[in-house]
Amino acid sequence: MSRMNLERMTSRRQCRRRVTATALGMCLVAAACGDPLPEVDGDVAFVGVNVLPMRGPSGPVVLENQTVVVANRRIASINPTDTVEVADDVEVIEAEGSYLMPGLAEMHGHLPGRPLLPLDRKNLLFLYVANGVTTVRGMQGNRSQFTTRDQIARGETIGPRLFIGSTSMSGASVTTAEQGAQLVREYHQSGYDLVKIHEGLTRDVFDAVAATANEVGIPFGGHVPDEVGLLRALEAGQVSIDHLDNYVEALVPDDAPRGDAPGIDGLGALLDIVDETRIPE
Repeated sequence: MSRMNLERMTSRRQCRRRVTATALGMCLVAAACGDPLPEVDGDVAFVGVNVLPMRGPSGPVVLENQTVVVANRRIASINPTDTVEVADDVEVIEAEGSYLMPGLAEMHGHLPGRPLLPLDRKNLLFLYVANGVTTVRGMQGNRSQFTTRDQIARGETIGPRLFIGSTSMSGASVTTAEQGAQLVREYHQSGYDLVKIHEGLTRDVFDAVAATANEVGIPFGGHVPDEVGLLRALEAGQVSIDHLDNYVEALVPDDAPRGDAPGIDGLGALLDIVDETRIPE
């Protein structure tokens, strides 16, 4: 047995002794006062931790000194530490002074498209998890990432849960409605999690892509082509507008001059003519 493993086992035994002593003391107090404390069961218990649930009656709150029990990889209960007793067969993590929060989601990640050496891939995925990112939506996807996604889902590799977007559908790569519809079907059958929309699609191509995606049941999201516009993208069911794309353009009155520069190059000139009364719409 390695020294590290021995230290870990010793640490766990010490934790168990502390928790057992604490639980015994709590039981004695409860017995003196009346009913014993209710027992919580599960696989792992974080004892004495401060919880950030990210929501409350009037905004984010901190739940101090809680016992959080996890069973079958899901949170089973959150209770004030002094109101419950942890069952004997639950692994205890002494977490006084520490914090628990929901995992972070990287909703527009760019995972490397080229094959990586196994160690490089392992390190990249671990960096996400080590920094609290438990979900990544890859918006520059390719089929080489499917294996990694599936290995993580099976628990064979440590990494965030991956959702992989298709190869970008842009005006340069998709020029007809028929081509757009066909690509959506291919991406769906291949196993992509969503269709990536990029700049330059014409209105008829976008409409074909959106209709086909809704038909086969694959979400689509990303940029908003200028010819399509924000309102049409939302109406068609686009699930995300990345980078707040085309929001400024949507605030410009229909009869206002928009200039000749396309995309972000012409955005600055529009700031002086936006109509903020259009924001609620």
